[in-house]
Amino acid sequence: MIEGLTGLDREYAAVEAYASNLAQAGKFGYECKALVLNPEIDKKHYHLIYATRDPTGVEVFKQAEFKAMKEMNIVRAEVDQRKREERTQQAELFDAPSVAGWGHYAELREFFLDKARLEAWGQISRRTQIVYNNLWANAMRFPVVWESDLNGWLSQWRNAGKIEVTNLKPSERVPKLAANHRIRLK
Repeated sequence: MIEGLTGLDREYAAVEAYASNLAQAGKFGYECKALVLNPEIDKKHYHLIYATRDPTGVEVFKQAEFKAMKEMNIVRAEVDQRKREERTQQAELFDAPSVAGWGHYAELREFFLDKARLEAWGQISRRTQIVYNNLWANAMRFPVVWESDLNGWLSQWRNAGKIEVTNLKPSERVPKLAANHRIRLK
């Protein structure tokens, strides 16, 4: 599983294996991972793993992760700005949050979005249909991936004629948890 992998793929495979074993040992139906970034350098400080038996816990965890990532990027921008100001001995015109760079975070997000999108498409294409709740639970396992990302992919695939979403009410545009929405390959 980890053998032959390198870099972030290897690191994430190890985290995934640990989280999966934790969920299995504790009989948790849901497990999610989040990243805690090092404020000083472009590295992860550690991985945070959360396991629960209730999808509401996942929703709350993912909301907290979203807010925390915003804050981490602001802190990282402030640290970078402070270092530049100390090095140049000159104050910068704009405060760090207004010019915050998202480079390292953007790279990590792209990595996990690609993994989650491929896995979601794989889940859909291996079955004639899948319950949205199952697709959602799998996508939420990935760090820096949120429900809006999953619904965006589903919308793209639906608009491209690749899938259909069944059991949506006339007023609903995106699937929701516990609403018996299903994704069907066309």
